[in-house]
Amino acid sequence: EPYAWAVAGPDEIKTILRWRAPHYLALFCNDTQKGRTNIGFIFEQVVLYLTSLGIGTCWLGMAAVRDPEKYSDLKPAVTISFGREAEGNPWNTTGKCVRKEPGKLMDRTDSRLLLSLKAPSAVKSQPWYFVHSNDQVDVYCSLSLMNAHIRDMNLIDIGIILAHIRTDAPEEFRFSVREQPPVQKGYRYIGT
Repeated sequence: EPYAWAVAGPDEIKTILRWRAPHYLALFCNDTQKGRTNIGFIFEQVVLYLTSLGIGTCWLGMAAVRDPEKYSDLKPAVTISFGREAEGNPWNTTGKCVRKEPGKLMDRTDSRLLLSLKAPSAVKSQPWYFVHSNDQVDVYCSLSLMNAHIRDMNLIDIGIILAHIRTDAPEEFRFSVREQPPVQKGYRYIGT
């Protein structure tokens, strides 16, 4: 699935947010389920790497480059801010994030997935739901979301959690899409 990215400075970004970062990654993709999920999967690995270097990051659904056609023919998808974290950063919420109980995110507790449930998501919606099927796990995205923008962001969120699962268990991670997936009421099938 095609994607593009560009590094932009704070003057090249439009946002309603009051704070600014020194750098931004503007991400572009096809406006499809696969395109958005792919962007989340690829660039969460970049986010995890930057974080391992002590560089602060934040996924921003409410920020975009001012002239997207200058950077790519693909649709602007999301932006990631990044830079060195300031001392005493009031925005650092490590350990303070509220998360849903595992029983609301999967059909049965699976230790392979528990650490991944701390992955970030748009407005902390945690839209994923995991269903076990024999030795495989199907991933679904909630359909009961607030608006079209959040629904689009939640497809990126699915890619983000898949990146965490892959990082937590790379030897076990395989991803495919079934032609005839099982239906889960209130959810959209993403993959297996």
